[in-house]
Amino acid sequence: MRKEWVLHKPDDTQVSRLVEYLGIDPFLARLLVNRNITDEVEASRFLNPDASLMHDPFLMKDMSIAIKTIIESAERDDSIVIFGDYDVDGVTSTALLYLTMKKLGFNVSYYIPLRLEEGYGLSKDAITELYEQGHRLLITVDCGVTSVEEIKHAKKLGFKVVVTDHHEVKESLPPAEAIVNPKRPDDEYPFKGLAGVGVAFKVLSALNETLGFPLDPQDYLDIVALGTIADIVPLKDENRYIVREGTRKIQKRPLLGLKALLSYLRLNAEHLTAQDIAFKIAPKLNAAGRMDSAIVALELLISRNHEEAMKAASRLLQHNQNRQTIEAKIFDQAIKEIEKNKAYKNDMVLILSGENWHLGVLGIVASRLVAMYNKPVFLISTSGEVGKGSARSPSGISIISLLNNINSLLKEYGGHEMAAGLTIERKNIPLMRKLINEAYVKLYGKDLPVYVVEVDAELSLDEFDSEKLGKIELLRPFGHSNPEPRFLIKNLNIEKAKTFGNSGDHVKLILRSGDRKVLAIGFGMNHLFDEFKYVKPSLLKMDVVASIKTDNGYGLEGMKLSINDARLYIDPVFEEEVKDKNFVFEFIRDWKNQKPDMSNFQTDVSSLVNDLEKHLSHKAPEFLQMTAKKIWGAFGSIRLKHPLLAWRLLSNYHSGKRTVVVSSINGTLAHTYYSLQHYLDPIKPVYANSLYRGALDAEVIFTTLPFFNERINEFKEFDEILFDEPA
Repeated sequence: MRKEWVLHKPDDTQVSRLVEYLGIDPFLARLLVNRNITDEVEASRFLNPDASLMHDPFLMKDMSIAIKTIIESAERDDSIVIFGDYDVDGVTSTALLYLTMKKLGFNVSYYIPLRLEEGYGLSKDAITELYEQGHRLLITVDCGVTSVEEIKHAKKLGFKVVVTDHHEVKESLPPAEAIVNPKRPDDEYPFKGLAGVGVAFKVLSALNETLGFPLDPQDYLDIVALGTIADIVPLKDENRYIVREGTRKIQKRPLLGLKALLSYLRLNAEHLTAQDIAFKIAPKLNAAGRMDSAIVALELLISRNHEEAMKAASRLLQHNQNRQTIEAKIFDQAIKEIEKNKAYKNDMVLILSGENWHLGVLGIVASRLVAMYNKPVFLISTSGEVGKGSARSPSGISIISLLNNINSLLKEYGGHEMAAGLTIERKNIPLMRKLINEAYVKLYGKDLPVYVVEVDAELSLDEFDSEKLGKIELLRPFGHSNPEPRFLIKNLNIEKAKTFGNSGDHVKLILRSGDRKVLAIGFGMNHLFDEFKYVKPSLLKMDVVASIKTDNGYGLEGMKLSINDARLYIDPVFEEEVKDKNFVFEFIRDWKNQKPDMSNFQTDVSSLVNDLEKHLSHKAPEFLQMTAKKIWGAFGSIRLKHPLLAWRLLSNYHSGKRTVVVSSINGTLAHTYYSLQHYLDPIKPVYANSLYRGALDAEVIFTTLPFFNERINEFKEFDEILFDEPA
């Protein structure tokens, strides 16, 4: 994947204006300008979000009609049903209106469809069932604005319908009594970025204001914050206030259900951040809807006592564990398919299919593959003659534009720039792969997008202190449209390096610059060390792009780095030494890459041996003068001795000669043996000491001097004896 580090260079005039007007530090002003916050008033409100950010709910189109419809239904004692989506936004929207309307005395219940059986949004069957149950007012949350035919059906049955939604509007609107959606083309509401739960909150606020009941909508901002964070809407304007205040409420007085979930996850509510909610809480809430029924997540949020809450949290985590297992299985299958089929590497768009892949996790797996390959990914689950799938795309590539180019091939599809769903006949999947890759080239050319890593500033480790950390904290909550600041820090020494995680994918580092040390965590960053796997970390240097976090657990000046990306290189001070130590490995690695068929190792190794001999003739000519002898010794530093031994053993092997390596010191011999194993893998040398009772029939044997003397008659059959001794 091509990556480019892009360092922001904010306009000095804009920075100075914010410094002068707000009296803030230039460092903080630069971070604001980097986020396109250049207006003094906007910047002030961004840094000090309060209730004044909240707009009048009645500015939203149809809000008055919606409230009138709800109140009239209540006066008739109609049964009201809230119809929600199965994701976190839909579940929190449902919970919000259900809890508050119940408290206000409404006759209200809820319905959330099953993802795998009913699919997204309203369905005629569900509407009919709800009407037969006696409900007469249908309020949709986080869905409904595109359900024209379904709402026509509801109206025909006798439903009153109020739609609350935040999704993009199509050409025609459904025939509901009211459609509350700030993205309506005729809506003049000043902020278009609300989540579905944000729109529901506006309805609640308007309802409470009209009725004059003693209910403070602010008391429910924790639920609103959950859905807002999970739906990845811009954390600007009203959303910034919602998330900041909602997170604070969770920190101080979490809902019973959230308290139970946090207990199971061993998370401290007092220190919970928006990022914790996004990456640790929201996926668990989403798991129920993905695997079975989102009602489990809803029951957690509306729990009335501790026992109910703990039971719901336990069920939710079981669903999440099941989700993780199935997700990992499909991810592994997809990776194996990509590695097996070399043609995929040349595709601009990846299209993979599997029999009965679980539809609930395909979007997550597709997102993981996009992160790996930085190209659009379609995953299709096949069953019978039909395939249903999910697609995800990197920034800058429109999934929906690609699908529009092959729409005649699809049974149905829908989505937006970076995510979509589709249905296709199984037999058409190979043709889809061909046509969609052609469409990519037509729209975007033959290059994949560059993965851009945005950097706020380049700083040295010495420039970070508690004051700067405090300035960064003023920008919270972080999320969409307000990313956590990232900084480029160069020339860091690696004091310690350790992998962690089930597969060892993550790294924990102690980095140093001068006398200053800092803990650094890199999730999924272990691959950065692949090129230097035989180099001591202390011989490396590192440039990192990282966010800075407060941390008091490691005694490293109260902060740690969370690495977003990094570049490793050999410290120039040790460059020659490292080159000498690793040139054998590099020769062999390059040679293996050129000749992956190891069955031809013995006949093809001559070019490798010649390269090694050239290097040795330059680095150690005095040793090469001895190589014509049958018995000879290797003395000197490891940097020369190991390459020499490796060269000699490979040369003998290529010539059909058997070699024994002898040392009087077991530790020296063992170190040499294990060091050279990386280079001599095809030879499969044997390590023989006094405990060894096997035959001496290998091509290369490493042995101790006592064992050599004990079985000297057998060793006489070897063509060459090398004595390995320390300098």
